[in-house]
Amino acid sequence: MAKRLICKGKEVASVQSIVGATLTLLSIILIMDSMRLLGRYRDSQGPGFRLGAFHDQLIGYGTLPLSVIEWLMFDDESSLREALR
Repeated sequence: MAKRLICKGKEVASVQSIVGATLTLLSIILIMDSMRLLGRYRDSQGPGFRLGAFHDQLIGYGTLPLSVIEWLMFDDESSLREALR
């Protein structure tokens, strides 16, 4: 019986490792997409760019996917269409 508990612990650790790696990858993707969105916003605002205004607008959209936020911010459906493919 004790041997089974040791194996179960290893299995749990293995699953935690996989989940942790997956969450790290998803975090990196989210950061990269957010930085791309920030760059596009900065380009569209020109010299009047304010980081706080970007954050306010981004947070105002709540939990919408970034492709939908990009469509709403820039009236550009291309990222939304790509996400729906």
